[in-house]
Amino acid sequence: MRRAVCALLSLVLFAIVIGGCGGRPEEAKKAAPDVSLNLWGWIDSGSLEERVVQEAVADFNRSNPFHAQIDYQTFNDDFKIKIATEAAANNLPDLFFSWEEGFLAPFVRSGMVLPLDDMIDQTRFIPGILDHVSFDGHVYAMPLVRTAEVVYYNRALFEKYHITVPSTTDELIAAVRTLRAAGVTPIALGNKDVWPGGLLLGTLVYRHGGGAVFRKAADGDVPFTAKPFIDAAADFKRLVDAGAFGRNTNSADMDTARRQFMEGKAAMWVMGSWELDDLNADQLPDGKPNPLHGHVGFFNWPEVSDGAAGREAWIVSPDFNIAVSRNVRSKEAAAYFLKLISSPKYQGEMVRISHLPATVLREASKSTDSPLVSELMRQLGSAKDTITFPDRIMGQTTIGGAMNASVQELLIGRDPKETMKRLEERASEYRSESAGR
Repeated sequence: MRRAVCALLSLVLFAIVIGGCGGRPEEAKKAAPDVSLNLWGWIDSGSLEERVVQEAVADFNRSNPFHAQIDYQTFNDDFKIKIATEAAANNLPDLFFSWEEGFLAPFVRSGMVLPLDDMIDQTRFIPGILDHVSFDGHVYAMPLVRTAEVVYYNRALFEKYHITVPSTTDELIAAVRTLRAAGVTPIALGNKDVWPGGLLLGTLVYRHGGGAVFRKAADGDVPFTAKPFIDAAADFKRLVDAGAFGRNTNSADMDTARRQFMEGKAAMWVMGSWELDDLNADQLPDGKPNPLHGHVGFFNWPEVSDGAAGREAWIVSPDFNIAVSRNVRSKEAAAYFLKLISSPKYQGEMVRISHLPATVLREASKSTDSPLVSELMRQLGSAKDTITFPDRIMGQTTIGGAMNASVQELLIGRDPKETMKRLEERASEYRSESAGR
């Protein structure tokens, strides 16, 4: 009897196993991929950008020839802490988003990421854009888009107060005084996170000293007490003294500045081109009509007297850069995904949501309904010089971060020379710490 029961149980188990393994081969493949890859990012959950990435991941999971699957996760504001923790444990995800220059550099120096020279077609990318994710002649991350710094302005307010787009910093300060006299905040600035003000100061340094001065300052070859930094800090102080930024800017965040500009309470806002779509949308996120729709313009930061970089010099950053861990479970599958997500299909999707493509697209301007995006792409096409965001060149958590923080002193009226002297002291400490490692 026991033998009969055991035999019956064996038959039942055999049937279950056969039933579980039966069906079409593709169904079995879906249940058990040969390779599972992790992709980590920081793109805002539910954003249009995240939808593009998710669509590319789904496309990869359906169609790649390696029987591989990608699991995509986004960590938003916690990303930097999360990725640093995993790097310290030598447990990086297979692929992850990275900022360029100073953020990417430690991963490269420690050998934690692979060079992508044989994984991407570099000839497809906008000339110069890969320079900011390259070290010693090798590319270590692949950008999905570009981001440019622009000065947004309210056309209606400019027309009302008879202001023309300024071509020099002196003209900008004159416009600031006109707007301030009319009771309008000239430039929205939320500097609680310090980088928005640091971006503005970095732009002035770029105008005075050119792009090479930032890396020289980070390396200690040029001190922050040198003329380009002193002159830039003095210009920033002139803006403060003219009333450019309103009150309590050091305690206001970026959302406060955005709201101030969108509600027509500020005439200008210095920010990245990632804001183009929202600022010129016909509706606000809550469904109400956007009062700025059709009234937003932009210009590049004006020239300075005897400056090294004029209005045709732009701050343009590679963005949404994807790096590949040295421990990636399938280099071939990772390369396939990089090729897929940077293809014209997904580059076009990014352009349609008002981003600038990282690759050369034929008739890219026709992929967007935004005249602002088309105009920005046109102007960038004739740029004479570009650099990425200055704090990223010098290290956002080290010397670049210290430069950003110095703006808080300028905003409360501190002397430019003394402020730059203190910045140089902090930078010297960072350089000494780096040399001692």
